[in-house]
Amino acid sequence: MDEEVVKINALCSLQCVELPALQQAVNGVYLFTSARRTASSWRHHSNGINSKNLTSVTVLRNKQSVVTSDDTVPSLYLLNAAGLTKLHAIEHLATDLTGNGIDLAIITETHFKSKHSDGTFNIPGFTLYRRDRAGRRGGGVATYVRSTLQSTPWTPSTDDKLYELQWTKVGNCFVGALYHPPKPQYHVGSLLDYVDANVHEINHTFLDCIIILAGDFNQISDVDVIERTGLTPIVHQPTRGANVLDRIYVSQPCYSSVRVVTSIVRSDHKAVVTYTDKNKCA
Repeated sequence: MDEEVVKINALCSLQCVELPALQQAVNGVYLFTSARRTASSWRHHSNGINSKNLTSVTVLRNKQSVVTSDDTVPSLYLLNAAGLTKLHAIEHLATDLTGNGIDLAIITETHFKSKHSDGTFNIPGFTLYRRDRAGRRGGGVATYVRSTLQSTPWTPSTDDKLYELQWTKVGNCFVGALYHPPKPQYHVGSLLDYVDANVHEINHTFLDCIIILAGDFNQISDVDVIERTGLTPIVHQPTRGANVLDRIYVSQPCYSSVRVVTSIVRSDHKAVVTYTDKNKCA
C-alpha cells in the first residue's frame, strides 16, 4: 500500500474534507480514506498556512475501507417478545442469548415504560439500550449488546419519537431496532421516508459502515423497504404463522447463516438468529 504523510491545517480541515473521511486509527494518527483528496491537493490547500496549526495526516491511496479497532459483525438475535415485563421473560431471554452464543439482541414489543428501571431488565454481560413507547400501552424496542463489544447509541438529526426506531453503533455497524405496529398512528409512507432519511444520514456521515435494520415490520412489504433504503432482506422463513413479520435487512452481505427458531421466551413469534463465518455457533 502506498502511503504518504503530509501536513494539513487542522483548524480548517472541515472545509477541505467531509468529517467521515477522517478516522482516528489505533496508533493515534489520522487515516485519510477518501479518494477526493490526493497528497498534491493537500499541499495546495496547505500553502500559506501557519505551520504551528498543522498536524500529521497519513494519506492512504486506493483505500476503500475504514480501519477500525473492531470490524467484527456481531451475531444477531431478533424476537418480538410480546412483553419482556411478564414473569421470567428476562431469565428466559438470557438463557436464549447464552445458549445461542449471541452478541447482539433486538427485542420488539418490550412493553417497557418509564416506571421500569434498567436494573430490572438488565442481562449480565450485556449493555441495554431501550426506546419505550410513550403515551400508549405496549410497543417499545430494546437492544442488548455484549459488554465486550464497543457500543454507543446513535440519534439521527431528525429524530422523531412517533416512530419506534432505535439506532445503536456497534463497532463499525449501525444497528436499527424497529417496531411497526399493526395499527400505527402514522402513514406507512411517512415511516419509510423516516427510515430512508436515517439510512442516508448514516451513509453520508460515516464512511464504509455496515447498516443492519431489524424488527417487526408487520404489513410493510419487503419491496417497499428495499426500494426506499437499498437494504437487502435476509429472512425468508415465516416468523409468525405463515407470515415473515420479523425481518433483518443489511447493507452488505455479512451473514452466512440465518435461522428461524423457537424461543424459550413465551411469545407467538419465533426468533431469528444469524451468524457470520467467524461467530457461527456450532
